[in-house]
Amino acid sequence: MTYVNQQLYDNFLPSEKFKEIHDIVMSEKFPWFWTPVLGGDNSYYQMCLAIYFYSRPLHEAYDNMMPIICDKRLKVAAPCIVKANLNTRTTEHVSHGFHVDVPFECTTAIFYVNSNNGYTEFEDGTKVDAVANRLLTFPSTLRHSGVTTTDTNRKVVINFNYFESEHGYEYTD
Repeated sequence: MTYVNQQLYDNFLPSEKFKEIHDIVMSEKFPWFWTPVLGGDNSYYQMCLAIYFYSRPLHEAYDNMMPIICDKRLKVAAPCIVKANLNTRTTEHVSHGFHVDVPFECTTAIFYVNSNNGYTEFEDGTKVDAVANRLLTFPSTLRHSGVTTTDTNRKVVINFNYFESEHGYEYTD
């Protein structure tokens, strides 16, 4: 079963734009911070970096997110939060608990930076595999959970929460 208004885009970015984002986020120099996982029981942690938070860029990587934010398919009118998440490998898949990212209605997008056997799961049982350069969008009111990887050292995603409009941003490179 798939929820209404979910969109899945494989090979979302052109390869050179994807490589730029991948190389930045997967770099040893990317600054990760230890935080509790949303929706969890406080025994699960992940590494995060808030890139953009309510009208304010917090990290220079925000500029590299423009090819995603300004993609006409997403119709982004105003970003709310852009956050990178890193989960380390676990011996068994660990679901972090169903949650919503923000306490209001907008759109949530998950951009998968690397391929691994982790996934995103929804309350209806729908699972979306973590495939590099894949982007998933859905209404922010849908409860979802990240699930760790067991086959790579890390699972890396970038979460976007944003308001839509008919036209969205204009992006030129």
